[in-house]
Amino acid sequence: MPADKFAASVKVSELNATHAEYAANVDAWVDIDLLYRGGHQIRRQASKFLVRRPKELHDVFSARLERFTYQNCIGTGLGWYEAALFEKPPEVDTRPEAGGEGEPAKEIADFYEQFLGNCDRAGTKFKDFWIKVFRGLALFRCAYVLTDLPLPEQPPVNLKQQKDLGLLSPYLVYYSPANVLNWETDRYGNLEWVVVYTKNENTGFLGAGAVIERWYYFNLEQYAVYERLGKAGEKAPKEIATLQASGLHALAKVGRVPLRRIEVSDGLWIGNRALPQAIEHVNADNQLGFALMMAALAMPVIITDDDLTQPTISEVGYFKLTKGSDFKWTEPAGTSFAHLQARIGSLREEIYRQMYLQAQGRSTEAAPAVQSGFSKEVDMRPAANVLSAYGDRLLSGMALVLEDVAAVRGDNVEFEVRGFHFSTDGGPEEIRNDQSVKDFGVQSDTFHKELQKRVVRRHLPDAEAPTIDAIMDEIDKAPTLTEIEAEEKKLQEQSMASSLSGV
Repeated sequence: MPADKFAASVKVSELNATHAEYAANVDAWVDIDLLYRGGHQIRRQASKFLVRRPKELHDVFSARLERFTYQNCIGTGLGWYEAALFEKPPEVDTRPEAGGEGEPAKEIADFYEQFLGNCDRAGTKFKDFWIKVFRGLALFRCAYVLTDLPLPEQPPVNLKQQKDLGLLSPYLVYYSPANVLNWETDRYGNLEWVVVYTKNENTGFLGAGAVIERWYYFNLEQYAVYERLGKAGEKAPKEIATLQASGLHALAKVGRVPLRRIEVSDGLWIGNRALPQAIEHVNADNQLGFALMMAALAMPVIITDDDLTQPTISEVGYFKLTKGSDFKWTEPAGTSFAHLQARIGSLREEIYRQMYLQAQGRSTEAAPAVQSGFSKEVDMRPAANVLSAYGDRLLSGMALVLEDVAAVRGDNVEFEVRGFHFSTDGGPEEIRNDQSVKDFGVQSDTFHKELQKRVVRRHLPDAEAPTIDAIMDEIDKAPTLTEIEAEEKKLQEQSMASSLSGV
């Protein structure tokens, strides 16, 4: 597609061309999203996960689908990560300087204060916006953030009106990777162009529902919006989408695609790691549930040589059998149930292990040593490492997006984003270890000062570098342990001398 001119209409099949990475992952994204949401969403699509047995009768499989249940381990695990990650929200400091578009520093600071309180023109705080980004990273391995400017209904007459209407106030839009169909990058991995797809269904009052599909194209300077309108439930929608708008996008003046791709490594793609075990867990759990129901509704078996008419079975009925006949129930021995129950527990533990949450996956029947507080603390250390890795990625993503916002406005601003620090060596056990080392009585002033510095770094992980440097300098200048003991001894001698002279 040329960068300077866009066709008035384009075939939908051309707009829907997908990148190889999208085609390879889109099915997994759909499955992971359903397993994360659970509830009625997954019940409506139970056939995607429940495996039909070889030659299983249609009525039996339909009955299993009706009884479909789901233990949402993925949602529980990611819910823990989300709560732990954003328990202490990140902090953003802005240090604007006058000179950006001739705007005073105070006005620039006021804008960023408002932006951090409402970054998407829908009342979402900047720190809360990144909760959606985290979910995208955990579930789909990547997420996209668009920095855009509002389109005016009518062109402004001057710069003041443009500012008053908020047309120079950027806002953010989150996109799942399922929305980003196609793209191209340069040799450094920077986006050169990208296609974003959205679909909305609007139901009008006393009218037929409308389906609005849009394709947003961005390159280094320009954007184009193509649209296709249809009716809800329409079987043969139009094959052509028409151009609705085009022009320079918000970051055209710096020559950068206004969409940021934020991603993590495959090892941190938690949804994908737990996907195979979660699907097998769904089937094993539903197999056991259906088998227990069938066992509870056992069928009678009559063993006799006589010809019996078809018996009528009811809660108050009975069977009259001839002498020598036998009556039994088709109740299974239950051995397979025990094995299946053990398999379900093993799968559940493996799902949480794949999410680095071993302690949450264990049952209450685990050995006392495994249930101990110290054991759980050790088990949760990998999760703390994962939290720190996600935190680092989110912090860098926030900084990049804030740089995009500043570039859109032409502001000269320095940003400092802090938070998301999860130490693996700050637990009660490590604190006790530090105290034990201190009580050991190592005769080294340098050792004791370094121990103090270690404690400071652990308990002030988010402090600014100048603050840490000042504390370290104060520790270095403070009296050593030897000097303190000498001063205390001197004071004791003076006190004793004063007491003797008074006698």
